[in-house]
Amino acid sequence: MEREKLLNKIKQARYFSILIDGATDSATLENELIYIRFLSTEGPVNAYLSIQDIKHGNAGGILDAIHAAFEEAGISDWKERLVGFSSDGAAVNVGCRNGVAARLQQEVNHLVSIHCVAHRLELGVVRAIKTHPKMEQKQVMLKRLYDQYHCSPKAVRELHMIAEALEEKVLKRSNLHGARWLPYVHRAIKIVCDSYQVLLAHFEDMASTERNPKLSATVIGRAKQVTGYLKNYDVLFLHFMADVLNHLANLSKTFQKDDLTVCQAVESQEACFWDIMSLTL
Repeated sequence: MEREKLLNKIKQARYFSILIDGATDSATLENELIYIRFLSTEGPVNAYLSIQDIKHGNAGGILDAIHAAFEEAGISDWKERLVGFSSDGAAVNVGCRNGVAARLQQEVNHLVSIHCVAHRLELGVVRAIKTHPKMEQKQVMLKRLYDQYHCSPKAVRELHMIAEALEEKVLKRSNLHGARWLPYVHRAIKIVCDSYQVLLAHFEDMASTERNPKLSATVIGRAKQVTGYLKNYDVLFLHFMADVLNHLANLSKTFQKDDLTVCQAVESQEACFWDIMSLTL
């Protein structure tokens, strides 16, 4: 019933856009998720349209999946009403000659193709991190911290015992991966800033040669690396990066809102730019 309501709204919409993304199911089979965006009386609407099996992982296979999705929905005139296409930056999607967007534009001349702005933001941040040694070291340190506590209840228990002894609070370690990558990284670095004293004390204890019983060589090596990093790293720079990532994480969340418009995206990007520039004053 809900799908019938959605299809009726889509059929009544004068124009719409599609958003696609690849996925792999539990059987390691490729699928393509297809969403549709249209304007209703309530405003912009993003709705799930279909998930299709991909017979071939190339542009032709994805195009076949898009055709199949609209055929199943009973929308035969979708090309006449299609005005926008959005995807991530994979070459199969945005390749200038044989990408999905380019081949769709051959069928729909007026089509506007957009590389997902949230994905482009994250690619830009990743590229910036690779150009700065301190930022790269930060990424390695955050990964070491997560690895230490993710699969070790004992390490987490010891951390909380040290926090209680120091009368400090410590939050659960945050993963660096997820659908919203920037907010994850911001949360991870903010935890390091807020729990710096507790984390340093715990890793110094793990790296100590006098500890009994001794830990494995892998854990000791990781502890020495993180301890050296926390002691020698510019703590002010760590807090500066937390402030920068706070603005970028908020911008990423804004870009991923269902009701986001082009004007709002531009305004948010400009506001984020000036917020970051203000940190240099």
